[in-house]
Order: sequence, then structure tokens, then C-alpha cells
Amino acid sequence: MRIIMRQLLSGLFIIIVIIVGIGIIVTYRKPGKLIVVKEKAIIGVTLEPITALFMIAEENGYFSANGLDLTIKYYEGGNVTMRNLLEGKLDFATASDNMVVFNSFKRRDFSVVATVGTSDNDRRIVGRKDRGVYRPVDLRGKRVGTVKGTGSHYFLHVFLLKYGMSVKDVHLVFTDPEEMYQTFLKSGTDAISTREPYIMKAVNALGDNAIVFSEPRLMVKNYNLVATNDFIKKKPKVVRRMLKALIQAEEFAASNQLRAVHIVAKRLGFDDAVVARQTQEMKWNLFLEQAMLVRFEDEADWMIKNKVVDNPDMPNYFQMIDMESLSSLKPKTVTVIR
Repeated sequence: MRIIMRQLLSGLFIIIVIIVGIGIIVTYRKPGKLIVVKEKAIIGVTLEPITALFMIAEENGYFSANGLDLTIKYYEGGNVTMRNLLEGKLDFATASDNMVVFNSFKRRDFSVVATVGTSDNDRRIVGRKDRGVYRPVDLRGKRVGTVKGTGSHYFLHVFLLKYGMSVKDVHLVFTDPEEMYQTFLKSGTDAISTREPYIMKAVNALGDNAIVFSEPRLMVKNYNLVATNDFIKKKPKVVRRMLKALIQAEEFAASNQLRAVHIVAKRLGFDDAVVARQTQEMKWNLFLEQAMLVRFEDEADWMIKNKVVDNPDMPNYFQMIDMESLSSLKPKTVTVIR
């Protein structure tokens, strides 16, 4: 009888240990707080002021607080983040509207989850005075560096049109952002169409030899959070946790502007005052708007007509927007007509 009782107690003890162990693995409770197992994910973020919400969420621990074990990799441009996303090296990527459109001619198995930042004065042209660039019209016949298919490339297109020229009037030099910047410093190009932090870096490096052309409201730049359709379908909780963290970052930035700027400045390696000036015309918030579809189609039409892409078939961009994830958290911010 004692043997049987010992066996029963031993078995019961094992069961209790297993149950408690599972409970510890899955969740444990602190006073007033439930901590869940963190979901692993990898995101590629473009290192520029417009992606500030990711820097703020990382600095303030919002990703971890929302159950994410997130690896953040910072890159020089959206062309690189999208490339790595589509190669399976990332779960999420940040990219401008143009990079979404450019890559949609290669593959259509990814979607925009949310717009996370916007600006209407982000892109600029930086020229070298020692190469005869003093006015916009001086770009005619000059070597101009940019990144193919990006917002900087599109901005150059509309900028030249405003001053009676086209891309046929300049010699385009396509490279990745960092190489473009380095080539410009070495006089390999006469001007570049770019964005921060490369504008400020070029001005700091060249001093009085640099001339900057800006055209506010000439082009709206939206930056987006992107994921593959397969990832969105298989891991909807991870997508929502990501958005929750970014919403917290948005709320923090709205009520703590100076601290938000400091976080971004520290990550970029600039003074707070410099970043404050750069971000005056930026908005850091999450939304999905109907106007996105119009911009996508306009940019796609430009890419087809100017042979920026080889595929002449216009994608259906409505099918490349994930509205459900953001709608479940902030329905009023989703204005895409279904």
C-alpha cells in the first residue's frame, strides 16, 4: 500500500512540476503585469529621420513590452531593406512608396502594413559649385547620382520638369545611397538627388562648395512598414504586436517632442538641433490612406513610361495593402476604400 501511495505521489509530483514548468515557460506574473513568451522577428529599418518611430520604440523598450524579441538591423536605404526582405533575410522592412512600387514589378507577394512617417520636403538636390552648379538649370548636361527607382529618383524627375528639363538632359549615375554619397564627395558626380542624412553629411563635408535645392510640396514622401503576405498570414499576432509598439512610440513622440528628437539624433549621430530642423515638416504617425493607391499608380506609370522597370504590367495595388492589421487597432486611421 505504501509503495502504491509513493508511486501515486511521485506521479502527481511529476505532473505538478510539468504544469508549473509550462506555466513558467508560457507566462509568469509580476504584480499587476502578465509577461508572455516573446515572439522572434527581424526588421530592416532605413536609418533616416522619417523612420523615427522604430528608434523611439527600440529606445523605450516598446517592442519587448509588447511581446517581441525583435532584432533591428539598420540599413542605408529602402532599396536594401526591400532586397533583403524579398530574399528572406528579414520579416519586416521599412521602405518608401517608390520602393514598394519598384519592387512590385518584380514580385507581388508582399504588402504594406502601415505608413509610419510622411514628409513633403524630404528630398533635395545637392550640387557642387566647383562643377558649375549654382542654379537648378545648371544641372543640364551634368552627372547626377541617385538610387534607381527610389523617391530620390522620382524627385529628380519632377524637379527637372519644373525647370524645363527631363532626365534626358542629365547623365544619370545609379548606385546605392552610401556609394552615391562617396562618389559625389570625390567629384565623380556633379550633383546628387538624395535625402537625410546624406544631405547634411554632404553639406558638412563640402562646406561653402555645396549648394542645396529644395522644393517643398513638390513630392510627398511616405515611409511604410512592409511584410510578405506569407508572414502576415502565418504570424498575425507578431504584426499586431509590432503595430502596438509603434503606436506607443507615436504617442510618446506627440507628447515628448524634444525627447523624441534626442533619441533620433543619438541614433543618427547628429546634434539635436540639426535633427529638429530636419523633422519640422515630418509627421510620425501610423495610417493607411486612399491617396496611397493614387501615388502608387502615378509612380508605376512613370516607371513604365521611363523604362525604370522592364515589366509593363501595372500591378493591382489594392491587393498589396494589408488593411486588417491596423484596422484591428486603429480603425479610423485606415481610409482605403474597400
